[in-house]
Amino acid sequence: MDFSRVKTVVHPDYAYLEDFVRRLPQEEFPIDHVFCDRRNTVVATHEQGIPMVVKKYARPTVFNCFIYTFFRPTKAKRAYRYAMRLERCGVETAAPIGYVHVYRWGIFHTGYFLCRYLPYPTLASIKGLNEVEKQQLCDDFIAFTAFLHRHKLIPGDYNPGNILYHKDPDGKYHFALVDINRFHFGYSSMARCMRSFTQLSGVRLSQLAALVGRYCDVRHWDIRRAWKYFLFYRNSLYRKERIKSKFKSLLGYCLDSFRRGGV
Repeated sequence: MDFSRVKTVVHPDYAYLEDFVRRLPQEEFPIDHVFCDRRNTVVATHEQGIPMVVKKYARPTVFNCFIYTFFRPTKAKRAYRYAMRLERCGVETAAPIGYVHVYRWGIFHTGYFLCRYLPYPTLASIKGLNEVEKQQLCDDFIAFTAFLHRHKLIPGDYNPGNILYHKDPDGKYHFALVDINRFHFGYSSMARCMRSFTQLSGVRLSQLAALVGRYCDVRHWDIRRAWKYFLFYRNSLYRKERIKSKFKSLLGYCLDSFRRGGV
């Protein structure tokens, strides 16, 4: 006896893809490219000539399954809703097509999110730009970030791999955001804004200092005060990473000891 239930939501603009969205949990769609296959699975696919991206979220803990069932929107639902909200605010993101929830015994089990594919490179893979273009990219990126923050749009995962870019016909760089289920909508304090810059992984501290300085010029903020917030969040992030690393090492040691003891 099958005690599973599937909930499907499809954007009105893509009603003709409803059957495809409903079949996502069967995972029988063509895979054109695998972007990520770790905790979450992100792949490129297509249907009726439309390039799309399917994101399958890792199954939450039992506790979070209960929370997502009764109290909090799932990551798939947030990704869908936030994409529509960003579009209304004039921020480009992968157009949402729909999402699927799979329930087992009435409790949330697995979520899928489907969106259009954006054929842009990410900031994590800048290639072929000369120094003048890099400076233009930097200036336009600061303007984009300031636009987000002024409109009370704070990305929760503002890393270069989630920020796409392309050049407009007028010569300016335009940016788009993906992996947006951790967005914050609301009061954008200086502290919250500086936290965004700490998430730019892979960027040297000297480069971050230049970005923060340019950002403060645009916002007319006191750079010394802003830098204190930046360092506070940056140090907090490092402490969390060290604790996580030590915990994983301890867990691995315990598992190895358990295996050796069982031999």
